[in-house]
Amino acid sequence: MNKLIDDLKKLDNRIVDVTESIEDLLEHIGTDSEELLEKYFNNEITSEDIQHSISSMNVFPCLFGSALKGEKTEKLLDLLNNIVLN
Repeated sequence: MNKLIDDLKKLDNRIVDVTESIEDLLEHIGTDSEELLEKYFNNEITSEDIQHSISSMNVFPCLFGSALKGEKTEKLLDLLNNIVLN
């Protein structure tokens, strides 16, 4: 899977793998501005900050799994619930 995400990042460096953790996503969002960088260092990035970064196309979170095999489907639903719907 690392090769796939590496190839995707070559296309666009705003692509972030969130399959295992959203820490890389938070770090990437923290580089968008001085205010967000300070929030990142203080662990204060909110779901609204994440939503804004996604909707303004500053970051593209990617999650790898398989609905047919039931792999990472719960993780996807958790991400949608915690990030998008809050």
